[in-house]
Amino acid sequence: FRRNRVRHELIPLLEDIYPGARKALLRAGALAAPQTTPTVGCAGGVRMPLAPNRRAVAAGPLRDVLNAALRAGGRPMRQIGAGIWRDLERALADNTAGRWIQLPAGRWAYVRDRAVALYDGRVSDPPLAAPVRMAIPSDVELAVGRLRVRRMSTADAARRVPRIQTVAVPPPAAVLAVRTPRPDDRIVSSVDGRPHDLIRLLKRRRVPAALRPGTPVVTVDDQPVGVPGVVVDERWRPAPDAVEALAIEVAWTPLATARAPGGFVTESGPSRSRLDP
Repeated sequence: FRRNRVRHELIPLLEDIYPGARKALLRAGALAAPQTTPTVGCAGGVRMPLAPNRRAVAAGPLRDVLNAALRAGGRPMRQIGAGIWRDLERALADNTAGRWIQLPAGRWAYVRDRAVALYDGRVSDPPLAAPVRMAIPSDVELAVGRLRVRRMSTADAARRVPRIQTVAVPPPAAVLAVRTPRPDDRIVSSVDGRPHDLIRLLKRRRVPAALRPGTPVVTVDDQPVGVPGVVVDERWRPAPDAVEALAIEVAWTPLATARAPGGFVTESGPSRSRLDP
């Protein structure tokens, strides 16, 4: 084939006349190839691991916004190597459910749902020390976010937004609570009608390992009925003739974004509040 003759005769001749010709041709080809600019998505509404010093990387071209966020951190900058950039670009392109990538100077980037957050080290969400009892309706402030529980007509439930899940209204004497996963938790899947290990189910549903220990689990009499935004126990789905259902919604704790000179801005819907460092 002609390409084999080019590879075995012409390229070695070029290298003999002009050392480095092979690498120069590869660079020229890479520059000529059409490429899409890796872009960071908005971190608003994306759940990221908890940490006092975490902050979101603003939406925009990856290299520009990440370098700007690192400079705003106030620590000495070191150049990010090509291998790290490739890992970041691959994580964004693959829409990774959750991946830690180590950066220079002991910093870490966490990539999830096309958003990026910066940390001083790898962390995991902590479990709740004890279950938190809930009334109906109620708003519960957790470290990972705000959990809202209220009654909703099934007609409204049919038009609900994706972030709201519905379960059957528990009996008046039942204890409604929220806690974090336990090793013996089981939940019945709507796929096969069988009980499954909840922690393994969270893994299959692409809940990252860093988030699983602190994931809210809604319980009735200490038995899991659903995980907000992830799964509902098939036994607790509202009956077809039910007039009302229990609507469960969670809003994740917003991330702070670095802002020069100093300070952070916490985004919470349309409002912004300044937190001094």
